[in-house]
Amino acid sequence: KTQRLTGHKKKVNIIQWNPVVSEVIASFGNDNDLLISDITKGDEIFRLHTEDPGFNIEWNSTGSQIISSLKSKNITIWDVRSLSVVSSTLGHDTAKIQRSGFADGDYIYSSGHNSKGFREIKLFDRRNFKDSVQSYKLDSLQGMLSNYYDNLLIENYTDDWLSDRDNLEIPIEYGDQFFITFLKITSGAYKLWVQ
Repeated sequence: KTQRLTGHKKKVNIIQWNPVVSEVIASFGNDNDLLISDITKGDEIFRLHTEDPGFNIEWNSTGSQIISSLKSKNITIWDVRSLSVVSSTLGHDTAKIQRSGFADGDYIYSSGHNSKGFREIKLFDRRNFKDSVQSYKLDSLQGMLSNYYDNLLIENYTDDWLSDRDNLEIPIEYGDQFFITFLKITSGAYKLWVQ
């Protein structure tokens, strides 16, 4: 059965499925509305209007919170259950596309560009969300980073190979197509970045 969702007034740019409740999605449209919808009933669960468009949305692992990077340079976390903003902070210095997500434990990651045009990765602690815990400048390329997290791959490398190294960044090249960077974010935890 096909279900038509009609909550947005303009084009939808981003859709993310809830990782726990399979019939719930989050969507961000050109109308600057963040919508949480039940696709089985076609009902709107939650609507939040923002002043700026969102670049991405990502659920936390329990499906109770959403994080988004906005064009206003802010990273905002919403609690879907209480229908409120949990916290918000400045992400990167420019209004170029940014992406953010939930890392392990109380950490938030973000990728974007700094004021000098360099791509960078920032790590934030949710308990003190004002300033980044770490910031890593990558290069001056203009393309956006694609953030991937594969827990199995990270665990395998962490257990067998990465645990013996003290480096904060470990690049692995795969032919001429792309390379993977493991960035140490906490003791024993690594994040995977593909360029």
